[in-house]
Amino acid sequence: IQLSTVSDDFSRGNEAQASGMFLYYVGQTYDQVENGVHYYYGKWEANDVANELTNETPILDLTKATINGTVAIKATNKNGLVYTNSVNSLSGIDNNIVKDGTCANLVLTDGYPFTATKNFEATKATYTMTAIADGKLGTLVLPFAAQLPTDGKAYALDGELNVIDGELVGSAVTSLAANKPVLVTKAGEYTASAVSCLLYTSPSPRDGAT
Repeated sequence: IQLSTVSDDFSRGNEAQASGMFLYYVGQTYDQVENGVHYYYGKWEANDVANELTNETPILDLTKATINGTVAIKATNKNGLVYTNSVNSLSGIDNNIVKDGTCANLVLTDGYPFTATKNFEATKATYTMTAIADGKLGTLVLPFAAQLPTDGKAYALDGELNVIDGELVGSAVTSLAANKPVLVTKAGEYTASAVSCLLYTSPSPRDGAT
């Protein structure tokens, strides 16, 4: 059996050939991109880690990796997430870092895709809606339970909604439940503290505005 180093989707590995058959062995250190997540395993130098959070790959998962040095994160997608552990050091972003299952500050912004592949706890969470103006309505679904902005109103979409004498009449809600779409009346900050962020995928936190 002859072993040789090869380049494949895992970046590092060994190839064995015996009797015309190829066998692939993936070592302890490798990386993999799957469903918008860039996973790293084993020991890495910080400069070798792909550090950009994009719309196509918005999540960096370092939970199974040990990084030598500090990874400088560049968030082209402002709603990107980094899953990591207490060993690794990051710079470039202060928010949206899930360390050992907890995110100190989750900040979601209008106009950027958001994806979460693991449930986690957020000490503080904020979503800023900017897409609707006075007199307009927007649909909204968030991965965490949240409070409405001052003077904001929300209506459940699983009930009947009508406009009577210019006023919207329906099942009003005083706060937002996780992953439940509602109709909202005001832009601004939708905030929460000490919440669970549940698995959720959407083109954006705000589904649309009318």
